[in-house]
Amino acid sequence: GPSLTASRPSGWTNNLRFLIDDLRISIVDHVGCPWARKSSIKNRQSKIKIMAQYLIRRLLLSILTIFGVTLVIFVAMRVLPGDPLAMIYGEATGIYVLSEEEVNAARASLGLDKPLYRQYLSWMADVFRGDLGHSFWVDTPIRDTILRRGPITAQIALLSILFSWVIGVPVGVISALQRESTLDYVLRFLVTLFMAIPSFWLGLAMILFTV
Repeated sequence: GPSLTASRPSGWTNNLRFLIDDLRISIVDHVGCPWARKSSIKNRQSKIKIMAQYLIRRLLLSILTIFGVTLVIFVAMRVLPGDPLAMIYGEATGIYVLSEEEVNAARASLGLDKPLYRQYLSWMADVFRGDLGHSFWVDTPIRDTILRRGPITAQIALLSILFSWVIGVPVGVISALQRESTLDYVLRFLVTLFMAIPSFWLGLAMILFTV
């Protein structure tokens, strides 16, 4: 059979090649041919190497993605017009009325008087330590707020994933088996319709009609 190192697994043809290769390996192991056993071990090692390289690439890509998201959030909060403390000490909209000296002291305590790169490094260091800051609005640590409300959010996310699987998998199977049929077109229309509807509007509508 062809060597697995010649191409990467992509498409159903390579998946079929993997299946045939696994079957051949099982037969070789049962028969016990030395030269064929050596070739099967080499093919297994090649597949393990391909999988390891794929996982490493995905891990590096996820790290770069997380870094990019944090950088975008930080830059967005800094380039927006207005002082981050304006919502706190503003006379019109703020919850506190502070003097100029108190504002400068608050800015220094939050590190807002430092260069942007030092602010970013300090912020990331606090995140890695688990210190997410203190909320001025509810006067509690943000970490406690996340720990209190996180389980409910996780339950809702898990239920939404299960709900999408329960509906999406059967619809996909039916559409594949009944391709280009009337039922396929109806299912396509319904899926496209529900994907186009804003999730917050659909959630409110479901609450209103079910409660």
